[in-house]
Amino acid sequence: MSDEAKTPELTLRGLRVFVALEETGSVIGAAQRIGGSASGVSQHITALETAVGARLFDRKAKPVTLTPAGQALSRHAHRILSAVSEAQTDLAELSLSALPQLNLAIIDDLDASLTPVLVSAVQLRMPRCFVHAVSGRSDHVVQRVEAREADICCPRGRAIRSTRFSRNPSCWWRRAG
Repeated sequence: MSDEAKTPELTLRGLRVFVALEETGSVIGAAQRIGGSASGVSQHITALETAVGARLFDRKAKPVTLTPAGQALSRHAHRILSAVSEAQTDLAELSLSALPQLNLAIIDDLDASLTPVLVSAVQLRMPRCFVHAVSGRSDHVVQRVEAREADICCPRGRAIRSTRFSRNPSCWWRRAG
């Protein structure tokens, strides 16, 4: 095995954990945000620190704070994750544009303000697609996507924890398959 194969690398998951820790200021908070464990967060941060060859956080400070190396990585991590999110959105949009009908499920609180804007934007980008929107409670719009009655939902907060769905930034869509 070569030395190159043993060298830890930056991973998207590691960068997501890094940003969660940076934003929450605690390992437990980061674990809750990503839906993982505190030990998992620590392992990802240790792997990142090994990959970059420097400590990224001052763990003695409460809340934890970025070191100079952490500040440098933060700028890159945010840009990388933003680019990945943008790519996921573009690819999801491509797969959705082939649909003859797009079914949206939106929470009642946003229905009056978001639905007209969202439907207009979708119809501009996908003129051959009929857009059907329904509203309801957050748990109901999530259930509509899970039951394949809706293609996209805009629930309150992080209502879906399944890997079958993608998110950006507050709407969820069902992955192909």
